[in-house]
Amino acid sequence: MRSGAAAASDQAASHTVTPSCVSISIPATNLVAGDNVLAAEVHQFDSADSDTDVYLGIQMDLVYQVTSALPPKLISTRNGSTNIVSWKSPPAGVWGLEYTTNLLKTNTVWTALPNASPYTNTMSGRKLFRVHIK
Repeated sequence: MRSGAAAASDQAASHTVTPSCVSISIPATNLVAGDNVLAAEVHQFDSADSDTDVYLGIQMDLVYQVTSALPPKLISTRNGSTNIVSWKSPPAGVWGLEYTTNLLKTNTVWTALPNASPYTNTMSGRKLFRVHIK
């Protein structure tokens, strides 16, 4: 094929007698949230050729690397009028607790709490908690 955008009338640059396999890598940065579409366009080498068989196979392998540890599950229990927030943190001391009073779509302000698990919440008002890597 010629370089640049392909037109429906373009012919393939060569005739393929033996099928071949080509591997390409697509960086994850080229993908978007939601549906991604992979399209293939096939062109005939000789418009007078009566062999119109086309074979196409696609295999996708996902290779990824976990770049941070998964956060532990928060457990909230109530003792009278006090809430106790706890989590298991392997290894000890890796995870800390933060809270906010206003969860926004962007730029939520989180405040670190000095206590380790379990944390006893004696503050009044609505509090939203999350764990973070220290």
